[in-house]
Amino acid sequence: MCIYIKASKIYCEEGGEKGFLKLEKGKFAGTYEEIPKGAEYIDYGNHRIIPGIFDTHNHGAMGYSVKRRKTKDCIEEIRGYLKALPAHGVTMVFPTVMGDFGHEAIAQVTEEKLHGARIAGIHSEGPYLSRVGENGRPKPYPEISLEATRHIVKRSGGKLKLFALAPEIHGTEEVIQYLIEHNITVAIAHSNCNAMLTRKAIDDGITVATHLGNVMTGIHHRDIGVLGVCLLDDRVDCELICDGIHICNDMLQLILKLKDNRRIMMISDGTPFSGAPAGMYAGETNGSVLQVEKDGRILDEDGRINGSSKTVLDGIRNLVENLHMPLEEVLPMASLNPCRKYGFADTKGSIAPGKDADFVVIDEGFQVVATYIMGEKVYSIGQKGELYNPDFIELNKLL
Repeated sequence: MCIYIKASKIYCEEGGEKGFLKLEKGKFAGTYEEIPKGAEYIDYGNHRIIPGIFDTHNHGAMGYSVKRRKTKDCIEEIRGYLKALPAHGVTMVFPTVMGDFGHEAIAQVTEEKLHGARIAGIHSEGPYLSRVGENGRPKPYPEISLEATRHIVKRSGGKLKLFALAPEIHGTEEVIQYLIEHNITVAIAHSNCNAMLTRKAIDDGITVATHLGNVMTGIHHRDIGVLGVCLLDDRVDCELICDGIHICNDMLQLILKLKDNRRIMMISDGTPFSGAPAGMYAGETNGSVLQVEKDGRILDEDGRINGSSKTVLDGIRNLVENLHMPLEEVLPMASLNPCRKYGFADTKGSIAPGKDADFVVIDEGFQVVATYIMGEKVYSIGQKGELYNPDFIELNKLL
């Protein structure tokens, strides 16, 4: 059985097209200007169809977190989180944990068939991190333990795809080699490395820069730091938050001019505060307080940006509306590029015949109208209020 979807523009791998998108057995089966007489179709009018978003760095969404310490609690959170993500156009995700907990619960939920975004793997941001960012209080280096790393890999049940660390910490060389031997991609993150140490880390096997520009040494005219080296080195794929808050638009323009855009992967660095109203909230660390601003930024008690309440789609809108980039040039950075990096491009990441029918219908304001995964509608705009965690605001809002 086939289904036809009509929209004002369909952003296929070869460019934007008008007409009808054909779906068959959960796969894309081509685009057509006309369809057989009498064939039924779903008409989305003036809305546009884009590929499903693959967010490789996401800690939570719509009141749900992937950071609960107790496995049972974490499993329930992840189920709600996966159902909520399609409201942001996300069809694939790397749930991103910090520290040494959450891996086992995510691995368990990965095997479940849920009506929501698909887990493509686990992203472990830490626990071996160094830099704490602007205005942050310096902390001692965490102790490096190869045995603890083995334990994280084991508890991830073969689902760990990305492990981020600060390579200047003594002992990380052995950890990097162990991870690479187990086919786990290694990223540089929260790092005080200078240019020389960054180049060494890349030579050792690091191939991803975690949220490029954030919590890493920036470009100075006598040392280009982590940021500069990752821009210049073609071996490095760069996560990039494009909301205009984490990185100003002038710097985004510089990055996108310097770096081959095929090596850019748009991310959200999303948190449970995505979609939360402005106000003061209890943070996920005991005793911490976070402020959600009206513009969407999240600040900790030191005034530092702490995660995001924006989405990848917000970043897409920023690049199109404020940097005046064509939408067809922006979309691969949110979908196809991460699929290429992590081995899913044969079946995911773009609208092309034979690929899985993962796509998003958006309106002129870049709001999600509907999200489909494997040809099945998993989100419709009227559901958004139902998907938000009902307990989150009540339990966490302080003011």
